Amino acid sequence: MSSVYKFNVIKELSPSNKVFDAINAQDLLCKLIECKSVTPDTSLTLDILADVLSDMGFSAKIIEFVDDTKPDFPPVRNLYAVKGTDKPSFGFCGHVDVVPEGEGWNTDPFKPVISNGNIYGRGAEDMKGGIAAFISALSWFLIKRPEFLGKIGVMITGAEEAKSHNGIKALCEYLNNNGEAYDVCLNAEPTNIEQIGDLCKTGRRGNADTEVLFKNDETPINVVRAINSLISKPFDSGLEQFPPTDAVITGIKTENKSFVKNLDYVMLDVSIEGKQAHSAYKDKGVNPIEILSAISENTQSLAELVGAYSGFVAVNIIPASARAIFAVKKGDVDTFIQRAEEYKGDGSLHIEVKEVYAPLFMGGETKIAVNYRYSPLFNSEALEKEISKRLNEYECSLKIFGVAESYVSSGDKLYKIIKNATKHLFKTSLKKGYGGGTSDTRHIYNLGISKDVVDFGLIGKTLHKPNENIAIKDMDKLAKIYDTMLHDFFKPRLKIMRYIKDLFYLIVFIALFSIGVVQLKGRSSEYTVLTGYTMGTYYNVKVKADMNTKEKQDLSEAIDNRLEDINHVFSMFDDTSEIRTFNDCKANMPCQVSTEFMKLILKSIDISSKTNGAFDATVGPLVNFWGFGYEKGGVKSFPTQSEIDYIKEHVGYNYLYPSISDLTVTKEFGDLEVDFAAIAKGYGVDEVSKVISEYGYKTHIVDIGGEVTAKGDKIWKVGVAAPEFDHSSKHANKYGRLLPVENMSIATSGDYRNFFEYEGKIYSHEIDPRTGYPSNSDLASVTVISDDCMSADAYATALMVMGKEEALKWANDNNVKALLYVRTGEDTSVEILSNEMSKYLEKY
Repeated sequence: MSSVYKFNVIKELSPSNKVFDAINAQDLLCKLIECKSVTPDTSLTLDILADVLSDMGFSAKIIEFVDDTKPDFPPVRNLYAVKGTDKPSFGFCGHVDVVPEGEGWNTDPFKPVISNGNIYGRGAEDMKGGIAAFISALSWFLIKRPEFLGKIGVMITGAEEAKSHNGIKALCEYLNNNGEAYDVCLNAEPTNIEQIGDLCKTGRRGNADTEVLFKNDETPINVVRAINSLISKPFDSGLEQFPPTDAVITGIKTENKSFVKNLDYVMLDVSIEGKQAHSAYKDKGVNPIEILSAISENTQSLAELVGAYSGFVAVNIIPASARAIFAVKKGDVDTFIQRAEEYKGDGSLHIEVKEVYAPLFMGGETKIAVNYRYSPLFNSEALEKEISKRLNEYECSLKIFGVAESYVSSGDKLYKIIKNATKHLFKTSLKKGYGGGTSDTRHIYNLGISKDVVDFGLIGKTLHKPNENIAIKDMDKLAKIYDTMLHDFFKPRLKIMRYIKDLFYLIVFIALFSIGVVQLKGRSSEYTVLTGYTMGTYYNVKVKADMNTKEKQDLSEAIDNRLEDINHVFSMFDDTSEIRTFNDCKANMPCQVSTEFMKLILKSIDISSKTNGAFDATVGPLVNFWGFGYEKGGVKSFPTQSEIDYIKEHVGYNYLYPSISDLTVTKEFGDLEVDFAAIAKGYGVDEVSKVISEYGYKTHIVDIGGEVTAKGDKIWKVGVAAPEFDHSSKHANKYGRLLPVENMSIATSGDYRNFFEYEGKIYSHEIDPRTGYPSNSDLASVTVISDDCMSADAYATALMVMGKEEALKWANDNNVKALLYVRTGEDTSVEILSNEMSKYLEKY
C-alpha cells in the first residue's frame, strides 16, 4: 500500500534481557499524568512507555509521521512496540494526548493528586489510566507466561483528541506497508457507564464537525430558529441496537456588529454557566448555548438575540459558558428576566443591564459550530444532505470537516473473551454498545489492521471535565480483566510445561495424554479430555467416558464454576477474595468465614502441628519479604537478622484461633496473614474430582499445575521430573520415574526452578517458617502420595523445608509415602524412598 506519510524514527529500543518486576498501574499513571501531553504533544509519555515495554522484552520504536499534503496537521509522534512473531496476534492501541486542561480545577491538572481512593489529573480517565492498567496487566501476564506463543503489539499515539490525521491512521498505513496485522485489537477508551464490566464498544458512531455561517442579511431570530432545527430532530436510525444521530452546538460567535442608540430599548448582557463535557456524552454536561437558544426562542415577543459568543475551544467539547446580548423593551425587562430564569435549565444565569441601544444591527456575521455523532447506519454523505435540507430556508453556508466514518466490528472473539472475564471476576453482565464518540479503532478496522476490534476501558464520568479522576479500585479491576483476557486469548497455544508455577512440575503433560496409548490401549473416543486455566496455571482432566457435545460442555462448565468459587475464596491475587478480606481483619476480633475457608484453616493447623511448624499457612509475609509471594519484588539487599526476627514475630499458626461453632477465626495480631498457596491447589484437585464423580464418571485423572488425583478402575502412571540444576536456564527436561497412582493423589515440591541468586549463592523459594530463611538443604525435590491431594500438597512442602535427614525420618515415623531427590553434586541427584513409598511401589 502506498502512503502519503513521511516518517522519522525518533527512538528505537531493542528487547532488554533483564528480569523485570510487575508494573504498578497507579505509579505508572502518576508518571504519565505529570507529562503535559496536550494534543498533539506527547511530552515524555512515549519515552516512559517505550522504556517499560523494552524492559518487558518488546522491540519499541517512537516514530514521527507527517503528511506534507496537509500542512494544517502537525507532525505526530507514535509508539509501536511488538513482542513475538507467531500467531495468534493481539493488538493494543491507545492515546496519551489529552484535551486542554480548561478551567475549574481544584488542583494542578498535571500534578497527580491521590485523594479518597481516587487519582486526579488530566488524562486519568481518558485514557492514561486505561493504558496504565493494560501495561500492568501485560507485565503480570509476561511474568507468569514468559514463553507464550503468539504476538503482542502495542500502538500508542499522541494525536487522538484533535487533529489525528498523523496519529494511529498514519501508524496503520506504516504497518500495512510492513505486512503487519492482528487477529484482534483492544483500545482502552473509557466505555463503562456505572461499573467496570458493564459496556464494551464493538462499533462506533461516526463523527462530523460542521460550521454554519450566517451572513448579515439573516435576522438574529432566524439564526436561533436555524440552530434549533439542527439540534431538535435527531436522525433516528430506526434500530434499537444503534443509537440515533446526535447534534450538539459546541460554539457560537457573532462578529462585527454595530448598533444604533434607541431610548426605547435596553441591552441585556446575559451570561450562562454550563457544565463542560465531551460532546459525544452530552448527557454528562450542561450546554449553555442551548440554554441561550431556548431563552431566545421562547422570549422573542419580548426580546431579540443581537449577538452571542462562547468561543471555540474545541469542536467536540461542550463549552463551560456562553454569553449573549439581548435587546429588550424597557417595560419588558422584568418579564424577560423572569422567563429567562424558567429556561436556564441546569445552568446558572447572570444578567446585566447595558447601555440603551436599538435592536437592529448593521453588518457582521454569526458563526455556529455543530458536532454530529451519527449512527452506523448513516455516513457523512447522507448526513450532509440532511443538514443542508434543514438549513434550506436560511441564508447560510455549510462547511463539514473532521469526518470519522462509523463502523461495526466483524468479529466477536475479543468481546466474548472480555465478557467471560468480567462475568467470572466481578459477576457483571457485559453489554455491547455503539454510542459515544469515535475512537482510533475506526482506523484499525477501516485500514485492515484488525477486523475484530473493541473499545473497553474505565468508567467515563469525568473525561474532558475539570477535576478529571478515576477510582484506583476501578483501575485495579480493569487490570485484572485485561490480565484474564490475555490468558484466555493465548490459552490454546501456551507452552504448558513452562508455566506451571510450582518448582517441581510434577505432572508431565505428555504423560497424561500418552496414557491413553501406553496404558489404556482403547479407542481415543473412550476418553474425554478437558483443559482450562485456573490458579495461575492450567488444569488438565481426562475422563473415561465417550461424551457427546452437551455432556462435555456441562461437565466443563461445572468444573470451571467450582474452580471459580475456590479462587474467589483463596486467591491472593483477587483483592475481593475471602482470604484478602480475612487478612484485613483486626487483631482479637472474630472474623466470620465460610465453611470452605474454615476447612482449610483447620487442615493447615493440623498439618502445621504434625510437621512441627515446617508447614505454616501464615508464612506469607516471609515469602513476600524474600520476593516469592503475590506481592513480588524480591529483596533489594540481603536482610539482616533483626529484619527477619521482626517479621517472624507476626508469623505462626498458633496465633490463629478458629471457632467451629460460629464459623469465626480470630487473629492474635492484625498483620498476621494466611496464604493457602501450598495447599489450595491440592484442595482444588480434590474438589474437581468430586465434581466429576458427582456427574457419574468414576474413572478420571485431574491435574492442576502438577498436583494430581487419579480415580477409578485404572492404574494411572504419572511422570516425576528428575531435577537438573542449570540455574541460568531454569529448565529441566529429564523425567526420573513414572509413579503408579491408583485411587490416590500425588504432589511434588522442589527448589531448583524458583529461586534468586545473591552474591553468587542460590536461595530457594521454600521458606522455613521456623527460621525465617529460605530452606538450605541438599533436597532438590520431594514427591508425596496420599489419600487426598490437599494433604499431599502440604506434606510435600513441609518435607522440602525440613531437609533430607529430618524429612526422611518424619516420613518414616508418620508412614508417609515420599520420594526424595537429593543432590549428590553440582548438577546430579539420587532418589531416596521412604519406607511406605517402597512398600507401595512393590505392589506395582
